[in-house]
Amino acid sequence: GNKVLPLSSLITCQGSLQRQSPSASFEPVNWFAIREMQGINHIMWIRDTSQITLLHTSKLHAWAMQFNQLLAERIHLGVSAPSNQILEAMILGNKSVLDPSVKQVFRESGTAHVLAISGLHAGILYVFLLWIFRLAGLSLGYRGMVPVALAITGLWVYAFLTGLQPPILRTAFLLSLLQIGRMFFREISTLTLLTVIAVGFLLFDPLLLWNTGFELSFLAVGGILLFYPRLMRLVKGRSAVIRYLWGLTSVSIAAQ
Repeated sequence: GNKVLPLSSLITCQGSLQRQSPSASFEPVNWFAIREMQGINHIMWIRDTSQITLLHTSKLHAWAMQFNQLLAERIHLGVSAPSNQILEAMILGNKSVLDPSVKQVFRESGTAHVLAISGLHAGILYVFLLWIFRLAGLSLGYRGMVPVALAITGLWVYAFLTGLQPPILRTAFLLSLLQIGRMFFREISTLTLLTVIAVGFLLFDPLLLWNTGFELSFLAVGGILLFYPRLMRLVKGRSAVIRYLWGLTSVSIAAQ
């Protein structure tokens, strides 16, 4: 079977390093330059995963992967194929379990993007949790930053559930820092804070500027901050059901 390794693991293996040749569809793109910016210079294909020896890994990432695999087993026990594969890919980010025929169906229908865990998913989840906790807060009597803190906690739980994948982790950090900044610097606009955080990320790792996931995470969060409140004003005064349905739609529109 496939051996799942936690992120940032140190391993030993045996094989031949090679520079992968891009397919014809990548001819207009400087494939090697993009890979080198990501710190990838060579590729090694290993057919027998028993040849891989794990030397060291982060305990936090190891725990996250164990939790991820435990939930994946529960999904496979409770849901029949191929639905369990699709559910695992969409919720846990494990696309390797998808049957090639299932992948082909999603590619041909133009919906393959829904199977990829991204900052967009995390942003939508955060807004949804925030809306739920704020609604619950009105009936339970708590307001202010409590719903925000609960939504951020829920987002980090989801990040852990997905095995601390970089896109989710990046968005969780982004939204956490954004809300902390709003607590201490209320007079500063959220878009200004978002810009400051982006600069901080780039100072830490300048190569993120060429990382598509990094760009999409910030653009998605920026879109939600900028357009979501404006879209929600369109249904001001309408029934709770209409506002709920429009809220879910607005998040997706704003994040685009």
